[in-house]
Amino acid sequence: MSARRWGWCGGFLIVSTALWQQGGWGVTPPASRAAPSVATRSEWLAPRGAGSCAATACHGSVVSTAGDILRNEHATWISKDRHAEAYQTLFSERSRSIAQNLNGGRLPAHKDSRCLACHSTPTLATSGSEALRQDGVGCESCHGPSQKWIGLHTTRDWDSIPPMDKERLYGMVPLSDLARRAETCAGCHVGSPATDGIPRRDVDHDLIAAGHPRLTFEFSAYQATMPAHWVEKGVNAAGDFSVRSWAIGQAASARAALALLEDRANRAAKANGKAESAPWPEFSEYGCFSCHHDLRDEPWRRNAQRSNASLGVPKWGTWYYPLLPVLASADRADMNDLAKILQRLGDSLNRPEVDPKAASDQAGAVG
Repeated sequence: MSARRWGWCGGFLIVSTALWQQGGWGVTPPASRAAPSVATRSEWLAPRGAGSCAATACHGSVVSTAGDILRNEHATWISKDRHAEAYQTLFSERSRSIAQNLNGGRLPAHKDSRCLACHSTPTLATSGSEALRQDGVGCESCHGPSQKWIGLHTTRDWDSIPPMDKERLYGMVPLSDLARRAETCAGCHVGSPATDGIPRRDVDHDLIAAGHPRLTFEFSAYQATMPAHWVEKGVNAAGDFSVRSWAIGQAASARAALALLEDRANRAAKANGKAESAPWPEFSEYGCFSCHHDLRDEPWRRNAQRSNASLGVPKWGTWYYPLLPVLASADRADMNDLAKILQRLGDSLNRPEVDPKAASDQAGAVG
């Protein structure tokens, strides 16, 4: 067998194995995790800011050290990582233009909670000091608010606590788990319904029309371009890391997109046709070039069968879902079920009139 052919076969085997090991989708449903008490959650939502990590003896050294803890994590983030600039972006000319288009400039981007939910630590979007927001997407945006774990995680006892317990009891997100890492990234880079004191994160068609870039997230590619301030270890240090991160990222991104679709459809159904409160269908769910294209005759657009769409109807789900059915195989019932669910959902959404209640029920069926 040629090396090229072996690469394809081996890649498919690795993807299938990764999805199997991660429970099919590669993402543990939040409902299956042990939920902390309301009081515990309220303590989680009190970020201390990236400065809490910046001591030279902690993560603020200008040089790295050998081992799993590099000591220069904060220095790398603040000097090289664009996440550190996320809040300052809200003062740019483009952000001012978006605010002007959205609300006549009455609410500037750096005071708009739907902007702050992704351009700063999400839990600071509706309350918190501007000083902490200036961190942008800081340490606690991904690792979780540190109120309960910042002291304990410097002790030897911390190493003996299982990662899932660190999240359940103290609120530190176990980012070494690729599924949780991808899920955390997707919260902003795909979107998320409102939850745990964090407002809805939703770059909808209104926001795109105002000038915001469309979100086209692909976890493995984004991760590969980041200036890493961490060391991959354990299973993540294996040679199949790239294909595992791609497969798990596809699943996590699609799950996040479906959760957002379910939320959008629910709000539209409750709005009972009042378009100003919940536009439906949400056009950001569809391929932009279904509508935004030149009007000259283009032969490929005349072939409806080739494009797998009805003439005059925008194509739904062109970014997050197409490759998931490809990952289905005859011996994987859950992936075949997923392909069928997506097919039914596409049939419901690829039509001139879309029932939001049906769309919500079908999106929620993925579970």
